[in-house]
Amino acid sequence: MRITTGKFGGYLACMGLLLGAAGVSAAPRDYRFDTVHTQVFFSTSHLGYSHPSGRMHVSGGFIRFDADDAKREMASLGQGLSGHVRIGIVPTAAQFLLPPVARQLLSEAPEVTLRTVVGLIDTLKPLLRAGEIDLMVGTESAEEEGFVSQVLAEDPIVVAASARHELFRGVPTLKDLTAYRWALQPPGAPTRDWLDHAFDRRHLPRPRVQVESTMLLMLPTLIAQTGLLSFISRQHLAPKAARTGLKEVPLKETTMLRRLVVTYREKGYLPPAAQRLIALLAAEHPGRA
Repeated sequence: MRITTGKFGGYLACMGLLLGAAGVSAAPRDYRFDTVHTQVFFSTSHLGYSHPSGRMHVSGGFIRFDADDAKREMASLGQGLSGHVRIGIVPTAAQFLLPPVARQLLSEAPEVTLRTVVGLIDTLKPLLRAGEIDLMVGTESAEEEGFVSQVLAEDPIVVAASARHELFRGVPTLKDLTAYRWALQPPGAPTRDWLDHAFDRRHLPRPRVQVESTMLLMLPTLIAQTGLLSFISRQHLAPKAARTGLKEVPLKETTMLRRLVVTYREKGYLPPAAQRLIALLAAEHPGRA
């Protein structure tokens, strides 16, 4: 076995501690650093191995660790269910999915600390790719190399209006909705584009937008008091969220089916506490295919 050292020799020694007895069975033959990307490579003739607190991954005969991931994994050894979990999460999930799960996790592991970043997918995904968050809870999108996703819950998007809106005096149709103004996300947002196309497909004029916002969920009172229509998650209309004063306009043509998923890096280090959080999310909100 040949070990190449240098300015990163300390990290190599730590890698040896991390490998421990399991490292012997992996039979590494060469250790080297990519000094540009600060990554450790272990050359091996075997398929690699798994460690209770994390995984090593083999690609083309090499096992790779990002240095930051390696340091976090070493710090977690012997600590049990503790440490720091960095979560990126969309607003709907932050309001309805996370609270009971976080409460359960913290009751099981009082020493765990959480950092949440609430935002939209286009903001969170670059953070996940860069390793600045451990996992992301958001809307399902096309599969992307390097990420692993697990379905958590269905999250339909529906038309909503004030519970006192005149639409509810009868049985509304899609055409009836064209007579009113809307509060919607800007063009380019997936939900806005889907809704526009729903009207296009039936040769009806698109919604007339009077209020545009990237965070409609922050404006329920405005939507309720102005008489505007909106397009939001059904979660915000459930009995537990009834204080919004909003009610669903039940139309099949304007019900957008989507799912919430938890996503993490396929080859990134996932702390034990983050793994437990994912398990709790899956148990609390079992995904449906």
